[in-house]
Amino acid sequence: MTMPTENEDTPRAVDNGSNSLKYLLTFLGGLAAGVALGLYLNSKQGKQIRKQVAQRMSALELEITDKVNAAMDEINNLAKKGSTTKTDKKESDNA
Repeated sequence: MTMPTENEDTPRAVDNGSNSLKYLLTFLGGLAAGVALGLYLNSKQGKQIRKQVAQRMSALELEITDKVNAAMDEINNLAKKGSTTKTDKKESDNA
């Protein structure tokens, strides 16, 4: 069995030069987007947006808390009802 040898006609699996350039451009694009977003969020409009988002998150937190509490109450009521039904059945079986 012979191992294939690399010659000038064999394409390279990875071209390090173009990949490095792609990574650099991607990094610089992300950096520019981050700076732009930071500047916007620090502007007057950005501060208003952050305030609105915070208010909406607080309202959403209260809504979720209310729904979770209602669900827990319902679960507890069902558990008590099941417990009472079991006790009633045992008492009728013993009679």
